Amino acid sequence: MTLRFMEGFEANQTSAALVLKYPGATIDAGASFVTGRLHGIALSSGDGLTTFTKVMPAAHDELVVGMALYVDNPYSVANIELIAFYNGATKVHTLELQASGDDYQFVGKTGAGATIFTSAATYTAGAYRYIEYKVDFETGATGSYDLVVNEVSADSGSGVVTGTTNTTCDTVEINIRRDPGGDVRLDDIYGLDTAGGQRADFLGDFVIEAITVDAEGNQNDWTPSAGADNSDLVDDPLVNDGDTTYVSTEDNSDIDLYTYTDLAFIAANILGIEVQIDARIVTSGARNLQVVHRHTDTVETNSASVSVDDTAYKFYSAIFEQEPGGAADWTLGDINGAEFGFESVA
Repeated sequence: MTLRFMEGFEANQTSAALVLKYPGATIDAGASFVTGRLHGIALSSGDGLTTFTKVMPAAHDELVVGMALYVDNPYSVANIELIAFYNGATKVHTLELQASGDDYQFVGKTGAGATIFTSAATYTAGAYRYIEYKVDFETGATGSYDLVVNEVSADSGSGVVTGTTNTTCDTVEINIRRDPGGDVRLDDIYGLDTAGGQRADFLGDFVIEAITVDAEGNQNDWTPSAGADNSDLVDDPLVNDGDTTYVSTEDNSDIDLYTYTDLAFIAANILGIEVQIDARIVTSGARNLQVVHRHTDTVETNSASVSVDDTAYKFYSAIFEQEPGGAADWTLGDINGAEFGFESVA
């Protein structure tokens, strides 16, 4: 699997939800959640810096990040590191947003701040563009980069130094900021590595739709905190309500499955799904959790187990590029007819 993260803000349209999903995120007080590019929700910047970071389970020597970007009067005092790539705490490479009046350009730099390129085009403010950026991290003159705007190559280069100290990256940081009275928005973000899996290169104009729990699935072993319907306790629409409603278990192999609302905007060309879970342990120690999927009467555990090791709620997720148990891309029927949930494992 190479699709590593995605964010459309529909399922995380509060500052608290973003901080839970991206620990350490800084959401400016002036930032807001607004009508999305094509549907749903987008994140609009404030006058201060809004930043969130995705830490991946392993380091990679080449990454692709895509996002829908709307710019009107960006921050002009200094360039904003729209995308910053790190290896641990070491900055390896950046793609910066450089104001040109109300308009903007892109600037690629090494982590040490050496300019690699400035985009030939200046982009007019006031419109969404879908930006994709691929970079091969190299400390010698063997690296490469490719900037694509609205599915057309805007700038590229090879045989260049693209990294600083490290030739791999395990963390992607995204930052936005505006000048007072301006607006910078993000929507429909993805990140992938290019080694193996099904999604190993530019995905093109990418859109995300969130669906939510709406009923019990085929199996419900976990204990509800109240009432009889487990689905009513885990369908928090924006951010989890803490211990007001929840399901719990003390036993390994317990499974909870749920049905979800149907997709309403996306109908075809489905490139992956992400199942999101907020979970905690009751006492110190650790328990393991896996995402499970049921379709055509078969329950499959298709994600790596994660250790739930904190008494405070944390965010966990699993991404499936294709329908589990098969080797085919998702169809609308697959998703609308599927059940997703979780299993406690040893």
